[in-house]
Amino acid sequence: MLSGSSASSGASGRRRRRTHRDHRNRESHGEDLRRVSGNYHKFHFNSFDDTKQTWATYEGALLMALAKSGILEPAEQKIAVYLSLSADVKERVAAHFLPRKITDRDVTIEHLLWYFREKDAMRYTPTMARRDFALCKQGNRSIDEYVSELYRIAGRADLASPDRSILIQFSQGIANEECKRALIRYQFQTADRAIAHAKSFEAMQTNADYLTSATFVPSGILQVGSPPL
Repeated sequence: MLSGSSASSGASGRRRRRTHRDHRNRESHGEDLRRVSGNYHKFHFNSFDDTKQTWATYEGALLMALAKSGILEPAEQKIAVYLSLSADVKERVAAHFLPRKITDRDVTIEHLLWYFREKDAMRYTPTMARRDFALCKQGNRSIDEYVSELYRIAGRADLASPDRSILIQFSQGIANEECKRALIRYQFQTADRAIAHAKSFEAMQTNADYLTSATFVPSGILQVGSPPL
């Protein structure tokens, strides 16, 4: 039977070996990321800092930025998401997945996203959701993308009158000023009707932009804006 001092010495040795192994894994992890990160030097996005923002508002904008940058493969998205984190968050994420590394194939983009979603769910209160809801704007997104985020945040915000709140915030957050004025002028009574009108406006605007940009047409067809022959 081991004496108290022998047992204590054994436990201390195991802790030292575990610490050394974790340190070695972190060093190897850092080398892998430095090698891979060269492929993403053209991707720039504000770092995620969980002391200043929630993952709920960050994830949608990040995934859109990845798509616009042509980073579509899940394995590439995983690395790009990790590289977009602040230094402190990177360290916590790396520690969470030990002994695996972020660059390992069995750590996927889904694992990374769920890590943040679960963390967010534990601390994302209705008060925080109401704040994000009030700040939610369309920006450069499509109407569908904007509506999707509004409803997702509204579902966590515990709003007294969800449809009315979505109607007001949707109308205020529309990027196109002409469409915004139309929504105010028509005074829609439901969010669904306002959204349908905005989507129709978006479709017409897209079609008008396409026709305006037409500079070459087959022989015999008038160019947009050219005088009749």
